[in-house]
Amino acid sequence: MKKLSLMLLIMLAFFLPACSDSNKPWLNIQTSINAFLNSDEYQEIVDGVINYPTEIQNKIYSYNQEYNVLNIYANILSSCFIIAEDFLGSFSITPLNSRMALSWSNNLNLIIQNFKNEVTVFNNAKNYYFNSVENIGLDNVIATGQLKVYKKAFYSLILKANEFNKNFLNAYSELYGNVQVSPSFTSLDASKAVAFSFSELTDIYISYAFTEFKGIHGQTTSFYVGLSILKNKLSYTDYNVNAYANWLTAYNDFQIEKDLFLKALNYVDLTTIAPTDAKSLTYKNKIENFVNYDANIFIDKTLSLIYY
Repeated sequence: MKKLSLMLLIMLAFFLPACSDSNKPWLNIQTSINAFLNSDEYQEIVDGVINYPTEIQNKIYSYNQEYNVLNIYANILSSCFIIAEDFLGSFSITPLNSRMALSWSNNLNLIIQNFKNEVTVFNNAKNYYFNSVENIGLDNVIATGQLKVYKKAFYSLILKANEFNKNFLNAYSELYGNVQVSPSFTSLDASKAVAFSFSELTDIYISYAFTEFKGIHGQTTSFYVGLSILKNKLSYTDYNVNAYANWLTAYNDFQIEKDLFLKALNYVDLTTIAPTDAKSLTYKNKIENFVNYDANIFIDKTLSLIYY
C-alpha cells in the first residue's frame, strides 16, 4: 500500500505542472516564445545576423547600393522580434483577459512554426545564391539577377517575421491591455507606448519599402532613418511620463494619417510610371508626405517619452 501511495505521489508530481500550464496558456506562450527566441538554431536569424562570403561582404562594406541595402533587410528582420523580447516577461502573470489566452497560444505557436519553415526556405535560397555567384564577378548581370532572387527570399522571411511581430502585439494588447488613455500615466505606460509604436512603425515600413516594391527594397527615406534612431534608443529604460499626454494626442493623429497612407499605397503602384490623374497624384503626394514628414513627426513624439 505504501508503494502504491508513493507511486501516486510520483505520478502527481510529474503531471501536475503540465496540468497547471494547460490551465494557464499564457505560461505556454511565454515558454514557447522564449524557447524560440533563445534557440541556437534561430538566434542569428532573430538577431538579423547574416554571414556572407567575403566577396559579398566587401560589396556591402563598400556601400554599393545594391548590396549595402542588405543591411536594411537584416535590420528590419531583427526589428520584428523586439517587442516580444521586451514584453515576454509579462506573460508570467495572469492576463486581464485570460479567456483569450488559449486562442493566442495556439495562434502564436502556429506563427512560430510558419516562421521556422520559412527560415529553412530562406537558408536554401541563401546557400543557392552563395554557390551561384561563387565563381563569377558580382557585377556580372547573372550575379545581379541572383541577388534579386535572394532579396525576394529575404523579403518572404521578413513577412513571416512581421506576422509574428503583429500577432504578438495584438496578443499582448488583448490579454494585458493596449495603449493607456486615462489621465494618470506610469513609466510602464510609457514603455508600452514606445514599444507598441516601434512595432507598428516597423509593420508600416515593411508595407511601404518592401511590399510596395514587390520584395525589392525601395528608396531609403527619412522614415527609415527615424525608425533606426528609435530602435537605437529602445535599450533606454528611463521614461518621461510628463510627455505622455502630448504623445497620446500625436498617436491618435498618427492613426488617421497611417490609415490614409495605407489606403494610398493600395491605390498607387510606385513601381510604375508617375501617375497623371488627380486622384493618383493626391495619393502619391500623401505617400511622399508620410514617409518624409508624418512618420518622423510621430517618431520624434515617441522619442520624447525616452530619457537618453
